[in-house]
Amino acid sequence: MFEVWKDISEKYAVSSLGRVKSKYCGRNNILKTSISNTGYEIVRLGRLGGYQSVHRLVVDTFLGKKYEVVNHKDKDKTNNMLYNLEPCTQSHNRKHDFKNKKRFVSFNSNYNKFKVTIRHNKKQQFFGYFEMEDMAYDVAYYKYFELYGEYPWSKL
Repeated sequence: MFEVWKDISEKYAVSSLGRVKSKYCGRNNILKTSISNTGYEIVRLGRLGGYQSVHRLVVDTFLGKKYEVVNHKDKDKTNNMLYNLEPCTQSHNRKHDFKNKKRFVSFNSNYNKFKVTIRHNKKQQFFGYFEMEDMAYDVAYYKYFELYGEYPWSKL
């Protein structure tokens, strides 16, 4: 795949494949990334720059504008290739999450299980940990319906 580089600043550049490099002293070193506690790939831009989300750097740099919401089309938070990223509205992002089963269930690596938490009207309720992801989603949607009399996607 062809890789295009664009400058973020005079010290850093980002590629269309989601890589970030330092141009410090003409070295062009690819920077190491890590994974944030929310699952996104992040990179540290110098001591004062702090950690930045790689997907935001790619979209903001290549599209020339800062967007409030960026969606990963394939649902993989570490796939920061430009073709996989799309700026969108919060509503579109929410619909994408429901369509791809990303709401109410998260993986807890401490317990090695799927956690069900429902947030609605600024209230949060925990419904347990589950071995299987499908079981966690079944419980989440059943509990949501039991609590609110409708399925979560009915308001989208």
